[in-house]
Amino acid sequence: MACNRANWDEATTKILLDLCIVEKNQFNWSNMCLTKLGWQHVYRSFKQQTGLNLGSKQLQNKLNALRRAFQSWKDLQSQSSLGCDKQTGGVAADSSFWDDDEGYWCCPAEFC
Repeated sequence: MACNRANWDEATTKILLDLCIVEKNQFNWSNMCLTKLGWQHVYRSFKQQTGLNLGSKQLQNKLNALRRAFQSWKDLQSQSSLGCDKQTGGVAADSSFWDDDEGYWCCPAEFC
């Protein structure tokens, strides 16, 4: 049973994603998710690296939330022709977009 509340800062999120990538590269991935063995490795390694005793649902929910955020970003890019400026972390768009909309937009660094 998990006894810690998840605190998903950038470093903790990166650890989770890196562990999932390792498992995918070791073929512990089926279709769009980790296999049971892959998740077991992620749970154990995540706890070792972070010291957090988060439950399996917390890790799975975070990965699913990241997947949904990434998909939303991809959908936004394809629908609006917006891109991500890798140097600034801001939105890359032609001047006509900025003529119509005011304000500053920023994309999450993990999507750039």
